[in-house]
Amino acid sequence: MLQKNLMMTDANKYVLPDFHPPLPYAAPDTVYCSTAEEFDSAVGSDFIRHANKVTEKGQDFIVGLSHGQSPSGAYQYILDHYNELKHPEKIHYTFINSKLKRQRGLVGTRDAISLIKKLLEGNLISKDQILGRALDRENIEAYGAGLDQLLSEYLEGSEKNGLDYVFVASTSDGQVAGITECSAAFGSDNIVVVVNDSDEPELTFTPSFLKRSQRIVFLATKADKRKPLANLFYRWANPDQSPGFLRFIPDVERRMTVFIDGNALTWPQIRLTRGTAVGETTIRLDVPFDCDPKEKTNRPVLIMIHGFLGLNTYDALLTFIPTDKYIPVAMHYGSIPDELNPKEYSRFIAKNIDFVVNHFGENGHPVYIFDHSMANIYLSMIDSAYDQYPGIKKYLKGRIAANPFFGQETKHASMEFMGNVVLKSRISAMDVVVFNSAKLLIPTLSKNGVRRLGIKICKWLIRSDSSVNNRIWKAIKDRVLVLAGDMDSVPVLNRIPLEHTLNRLPIKIFAIQIQSALHESKAFDKGDGFSGFEREGIPVLVIKSERDPIAKFVEAGFKDRENVMILDTTNPEETDIFREHLYYMIHPRNTIKIIDQFIQEVETENA
Repeated sequence: MLQKNLMMTDANKYVLPDFHPPLPYAAPDTVYCSTAEEFDSAVGSDFIRHANKVTEKGQDFIVGLSHGQSPSGAYQYILDHYNELKHPEKIHYTFINSKLKRQRGLVGTRDAISLIKKLLEGNLISKDQILGRALDRENIEAYGAGLDQLLSEYLEGSEKNGLDYVFVASTSDGQVAGITECSAAFGSDNIVVVVNDSDEPELTFTPSFLKRSQRIVFLATKADKRKPLANLFYRWANPDQSPGFLRFIPDVERRMTVFIDGNALTWPQIRLTRGTAVGETTIRLDVPFDCDPKEKTNRPVLIMIHGFLGLNTYDALLTFIPTDKYIPVAMHYGSIPDELNPKEYSRFIAKNIDFVVNHFGENGHPVYIFDHSMANIYLSMIDSAYDQYPGIKKYLKGRIAANPFFGQETKHASMEFMGNVVLKSRISAMDVVVFNSAKLLIPTLSKNGVRRLGIKICKWLIRSDSSVNNRIWKAIKDRVLVLAGDMDSVPVLNRIPLEHTLNRLPIKIFAIQIQSALHESKAFDKGDGFSGFEREGIPVLVIKSERDPIAKFVEAGFKDRENVMILDTTNPEETDIFREHLYYMIHPRNTIKIIDQFIQEVETENA
């Protein structure tokens, strides 16, 4: 544990980047499919449509097939609808890599080899339509050289620069074809190369050749694909790393489509169950890789606690925090027992946080918390009643409070939320009149008056269940999605899961969250009563912006506390001030550097 007299006041040691306009960003088209049948049909139909478009011009259509399970449903759809291809004799197939170890011996799966065999058995293609079939496969080096020459000559004779259509998928660690994250294949301009990135040599098409394809379809299925998807869409993806290199093909919006199923939008999860006086609660924890929930290591765990509506905003941090050093965890609040009194909601969440900290602490991990916005209410409750949270008291090593929200500044948040979210939503003309009146009323009320009004409105929403409320709530959620889509570092990927989260969040639950948090926040208006973290020497790093439209910073909550350091990230040039509230989303790389430096300093001090 840190010494009580540890001073954390030198914010200058955290070097922030110069603020500048974001780099031009282009992302592939994205198609989300809610069922396996919809996914298979969408991919298969896309293939048939593009094949017909090319072959109707009298041209050959050259296809690169990917091994593994991800394309299997689409391959079966293509096989079942092969009669819809107008010139199947002009379609030629090849494989984009040799089979990976885990792709061998698949039973009951329509993989690439099985597809070709079935097409041959049904006389739907001839052997001559399989490029490279006559090459000697005994020596992988010789086979690779032969395939490289054959394809080069074939493409030149067909006056093509690359393949017409390529199926690609990714492993959980980002490998596409035989191209690992930092593969030696990135240094080759050949068509085919043999790589030794794994236990045995593998044959793969090179990144430079795949990027010459006229059309690439990226298939994402299963929960372990969320991380490579985030890598692909990351604003700062590296053109010389997999799978991000695929996004750097010219005209990527037209030439590449990412097909995603529902499972691929779910992170691997740890599930914990806590018993309470009113029933059990299940707490889900998103993690970037499958891991044993009882794994005993001394790797620090970073528990990320979201503000309201912010659960799916931690993708970039989950993806890029180095997992060889830390275990990042994005915490869901937990299921709500039916008998829970709405007034007890915030205390219920605070106890869930303590339970999660205790879980990882008992398994040997130093535990840190990264909380955002409204989550500051929960951490303030914990700080003011520290001894009632034994897990945190025993195992918490440090806290990073990002854009902390203070209840006494509800007036500030209400004005911004009303003007930039509610009144810019697609609400009716009558609703506009009502909310405009409310917006004019808010400035005339005191800060406490606005908070009291907010609590009353939430209580009314909890009791009522009208179609009008739900209609307005839907319009507000749609507006939130527009704002989130404009500002995230992985904008396309996050919009779909965020939409799912919002669609599942009834206005009544949202009202319970707000009402309880505002009620509890009254105890912290004077900035006193925060004794736990300081008494125990738990360092707290606060990230704040003076232009934050939601969480106006209140110095009284942290000023002159020996264990606190305040880092100002205000960008005076920012035009979309909602980005100021979401620094960790807009600047994930720098946030990770801040997290890393903070934890390393604390760990060194504790050693």
